[in-house]
Amino acid sequence: MAEKTGYIGRNPGDSSVTIARQTYTPTSNTTEFSFTSGYTVGLCDVYLNGVKLVDARDYDANTGSTVGLTSAATSGDIVEIIAYKAFNLGNVTDASGNFTVGSTLSVGSTATLSGVTTCEGDLYVGGDLYVLDDIVYDEVTGRNLNITGIASAAVIHAGAGATVLSSGNAEFVGIVTSNTCFKVGNGAFGAGIGATITGDGNAVFAGVVTATTFKGDGSALTGVAATDYVVSNTLKVLGISTFSGEVQVGTAVTIGVAGVTTFSNGVHLDGTTVFGKGNAVLLENGFENENAQIINDGATEKATIVFKTSSGGTVSERLRIKDTGDVDLSGSAAGVSSVTWDASADSLIFKDKSYAKFGDSSDLSIYHDSSSSYIKDSGTGGLFIQGSGGGAGITLEDPDGNNFVVCIDEGTGGTVELYKSGNKKLETTTDGITVTGKVTATNYAGDGSALTGVGGEFDITSCLFI
Repeated sequence: MAEKTGYIGRNPGDSSVTIARQTYTPTSNTTEFSFTSGYTVGLCDVYLNGVKLVDARDYDANTGSTVGLTSAATSGDIVEIIAYKAFNLGNVTDASGNFTVGSTLSVGSTATLSGVTTCEGDLYVGGDLYVLDDIVYDEVTGRNLNITGIASAAVIHAGAGATVLSSGNAEFVGIVTSNTCFKVGNGAFGAGIGATITGDGNAVFAGVVTATTFKGDGSALTGVAATDYVVSNTLKVLGISTFSGEVQVGTAVTIGVAGVTTFSNGVHLDGTTVFGKGNAVLLENGFENENAQIINDGATEKATIVFKTSSGGTVSERLRIKDTGDVDLSGSAAGVSSVTWDASADSLIFKDKSYAKFGDSSDLSIYHDSSSSYIKDSGTGGLFIQGSGGGAGITLEDPDGNNFVVCIDEGTGGTVELYKSGNKKLETTTDGITVTGKVTATNYAGDGSALTGVGGEFDITSCLFI
């Protein structure tokens, strides 16, 4: 056996040490490999494709967790790292006789002691201590003591301020605070001159009572003045409620069908607001019979939201949002849609004589009467229609799809074509115009001396050119 060097068990140089190995198959040039279980520096071997490499020449293994190759391993190579581990105390089982630890003993899991355990010094327990049988104490000093069963003591001292005697008497020097329950038999408990708690459960307080939580529905409360404040997480009102000041609501407000809630000042709703079935939201402007309304006018399981305004006491529908996604806007004829968003057709529809107007002064109008359609410009400038360019130009067609007028963008200058019954009759050119067919004119200016390509002699004042 080799000379011992401080390890428990065999030296890592012996033949029976624990061995950890890890194999790598890189897919690209790789020089650094991470060894998952870790290694002791000087106690690992590295193999490349079965050939053992030389430490400090072919690789560096000095971190305890990574191995770096001098030359990168390539795709298809096999790298194997073998680490030689020291004997682990956790592997000791069924040890007999005395077991002595000269320094710290750490147990990572459960430790079971079947006999008597004697601790001659202090015993520190970092977590909970569970004892299934009796505990016998000489003296106990504790910061917090929680006893769920019966505790018997002749005298209990709670610091210097409280003493509980076996006779049932308790003496308190300072303030008494109970976070849960303070029970006083059938008699009365007096807290100075400000509070008295009697055995029947009644309590009388001379000053202000402040509580973070209130239990119950408050149905038995009496003697609450109209000027007093009521703070509650849930407020249920069955009749008419009038608030003269500002009302702030936390996470949600539910206004049911049982009554009317009137707010004379601002209302802040921080969360979801739910209104009862079949009810409207009325938004008053301070004048009698003048309010706006938001109502649900849909059938069962369908929600149609209607917005109404009031003028002179007459409430008129102005906006309707249907469950289908359609939206109707009403004009002068209240309740009759002038403009409709048709969700199924992805179309914004303007009804007859409903104008789409543009400009600060509404100078441009697009509309349709009962028979004709109009684009009307009443501004001080002109009306321009521009094509996209690139040869597309602008085309005017008849109802059958035949060309009327075609304006073509040629890049350096446009060409205008005029059609009759789908047949081109006139086309502008660089030199002038080209006419297909007969030209008829009621008058001709000039003496015709500049005309070319006209055969024979003719009287310009009396001839008709064909």
